[in-house]
Amino acid sequence: MIAIAGSKGGVGKTTTTLGLAEAFGRAGVPTLVIDADRQLPNLHVAADVPREPTIADLKAGMNVTDVAHNHPDLELVKILPAPLPGEAVDLSVLLPKLQNDRIQILIDCPAGVGPDATDPIDAADETVVVSSMTKQSLEAATKTVEIASRLEVDVHGVLINKCDDEPAAIADQLPFTAPLLETVPECASPVTNPTATRAYNAVVTDYLDRTVSTGIPALDRAFEGGFPAGSVIDLTADPDARSELLLYALTASRDTLYITTEKSEQLTFNLLSSSAVSTGSPAIKHVSGETSLEEATRLVQSLPPECNLVIDPIDVLEQYPSAAYLEFLNVLVDRMHTTDGLALLHAPDRPGNDRNRSSTKQFVDVVASCRLVDSTAAHPGAMGAQQGVVAGADGEHATANESVTDGGSESRDPAGDDEQEATAKHKTSAEDGAPRPQDGESLSYGTHRFSIATSRTADVPIRTVTLAVEDFFETD
Repeated sequence: MIAIAGSKGGVGKTTTTLGLAEAFGRAGVPTLVIDADRQLPNLHVAADVPREPTIADLKAGMNVTDVAHNHPDLELVKILPAPLPGEAVDLSVLLPKLQNDRIQILIDCPAGVGPDATDPIDAADETVVVSSMTKQSLEAATKTVEIASRLEVDVHGVLINKCDDEPAAIADQLPFTAPLLETVPECASPVTNPTATRAYNAVVTDYLDRTVSTGIPALDRAFEGGFPAGSVIDLTADPDARSELLLYALTASRDTLYITTEKSEQLTFNLLSSSAVSTGSPAIKHVSGETSLEEATRLVQSLPPECNLVIDPIDVLEQYPSAAYLEFLNVLVDRMHTTDGLALLHAPDRPGNDRNRSSTKQFVDVVASCRLVDSTAAHPGAMGAQQGVVAGADGEHATANESVTDGGSESRDPAGDDEQEATAKHKTSAEDGAPRPQDGESLSYGTHRFSIATSRTADVPIRTVTLAVEDFFETD
């Protein structure tokens, strides 16, 4: 849900709302446009649809399409006029109830800074602010950006109407910090003017193309750049699969909060630092004990916009009573959707961990799995001649002090013969020219199958991707 807002009247909010709605429709996105301007309703006029029925005719149990008017030219766009004078509608209550992940909702907001103007912004996931280049309009736009920030509603950006300059030419003249989306020239009919239409299309294209890289190029290619911003992904994995590499790789794409429910912060940091895949520098937080769910909720609520979230593993939190865990899921999903976050919930297959599993899968946007399908393939890299990290059977890490190179010697280590054998099994020539892990990484990687089992969004198709050994270590 996007609020098209601006505290000054006459800057073209209604025209912008309609222009963006038509751009969404042309992009194949079902779109509902709501007129929230009680005092000066004009959307029905601009869209050339009847004044009635209005949003006030939307009763409990009704489908919004039973009331909304069809756009004259675009089948995917529906128009819902503002209430008539005397019709009592509490938009602050009604608008949140219309949230629908499968329909793009645009709200044409009234001018001003009172409740009539701020309630629609508060109900929205984000805001597009509309202005012109006059001093008064820019000051009003700045005020609208501040209002949205105070309401903790993300400002997607500002669109400047009645401006013939390109965005780059005026960027340094703007008093606000929000992104400048596009400029629309002054013209008689912006929704039909080719230049204005291109601007609306560009805003929508940019909005729809917001994907977050997985950090694994092979996966990004399979899913057209990554996963949509705002997604929550449940990742189940075989105990033998190297699914943690997917978690580590995700930290490289942008700022990440890594909530660990089992390993300490220091151990998690060490594992990330020694990982073969490229990683970022996530904030690592360990939650444990009776307050772990409460602490995880607090951390999720405080996430800034456009951040990744990893919870590893999620099944520890799933052991809480259902009511408390469902409350956490509601907070998590809402936070990701409203901040363009991306959450990856790691769920290793372990016996006896079925509690609240079905609830997790019902709440998330995507249910995925990572399975080891060929354990014979070893990573072609060599252990470095430095001190390394070797994973033991219990998942803890012991230090391997020996140097391992092809044709070299191996010193015995207190870690035990099994770990020595595992390390020796995967040594290769340093001249093989193949991708390799960083110094310190060992073990077999094998071939993995990454599958999407269910998806609530058309942007993530049901698909299976086979990841060969080298795919984990490919760089862009």
